[in-house]
Amino acid sequence: MIRFRWGVLALVVGLAVVLSGCEGFKIIRLSEYERLRGVERLNKDQAALITSLTHEKERLSDENASLKALLSQSEDLAEILRNEKERLEQQLKGRMATMPTIPDMTDVTVTQEPDGVGIVATSDVLFDTGSAQLKADGKKVLDQVVPIIKERSNKIRVCGYTDSVWTGVSKTFDSNFDLSGARALSVLNYLKEKSIDAARMHFAGYGEHDLVPPGAAPGQESKKLSRRVKIVLLHDWATHASGEAAPAVTPK
Repeated sequence: MIRFRWGVLALVVGLAVVLSGCEGFKIIRLSEYERLRGVERLNKDQAALITSLTHEKERLSDENASLKALLSQSEDLAEILRNEKERLEQQLKGRMATMPTIPDMTDVTVTQEPDGVGIVATSDVLFDTGSAQLKADGKKVLDQVVPIIKERSNKIRVCGYTDSVWTGVSKTFDSNFDLSGARALSVLNYLKEKSIDAARMHFAGYGEHDLVPPGAAPGQESKKLSRRVKIVLLHDWATHASGEAAPAVTPK
């Protein structure tokens, strides 16, 4: 047994002597080895993170360029709509000035919409209370609008609105919602009678759900301005189902 132990010791010493002669050989502790492996893994993780961040930076840079281009286009489109609104306002003012039956020019106004330009007429000048039948003066107002529409090829959306009060005076309609839709359709049908292509037009009724001023609580709106019909000349890029055929009958 003693001989075996001395033999093992001699072998270990011999190996140590041989290995000590190898250039660059170094004995390190296990803890130091694990630390170095950890540093190596950290370096790899950081390299992967840097690569990922570089790709994300490139993506965001491309996205930022796209957003800038989109913003520029939006500003161009907004400028087009502003110019069109001003031109239409001048035309409409000139025509309305010939109508002494409309002393208050707030009865007919022009608005810039997100998707086009609107011609807004108060319901009071177009209809009697609770009615969807155009008055004689209402038709005269629309007669001034028709030439302006005809010189343009835009799709058209006719929108009806009411205030938040339902008087119940109408025997034909059950709610402001029904009344607003019927009034919009009545205007659309009159425009069609004046040879405006029905394929260009569609209508919608909003009832008391879009009061003036915007965001007004029921009962706090301007009653007169909330009761209105809006004819929107849609811009070419507006994505609406404007080509759909409008219903042929007034909703009940």
